[in-house]
Amino acid sequence: MLKITAAAAAHLRGMCRGRPPGNATGQTVVQRLVAGQYGRLQFVDDDTGDHTGDTVLEDADGALLLIETELYEQLDELTLDCETHRGTSLLRFRTPEPPA
Repeated sequence: MLKITAAAAAHLRGMCRGRPPGNATGQTVVQRLVAGQYGRLQFVDDDTGDHTGDTVLEDADGALLLIETELYEQLDELTLDCETHRGTSLLRFRTPEPPA
């Protein structure tokens, strides 16, 4: 199961804050993790409201991150975290710490 730290959750919420719905249905914008070019993962805005076939990661405010279930299964045991370095925030995946 993919874990999301509090810092990463706050950053994901911030990525959507202030973005008006982009369609006539007035759906809220949620971040979607997709496989991009060259095997890289990227975040894209999703305002479709259609989560069919997705794993939806939620927090107390509702949907936080959408991931196609097939991709989600490949991220098993990882943690999505947010680090800030020289004023730039970066979301990154971490592997579990090996037992001591």
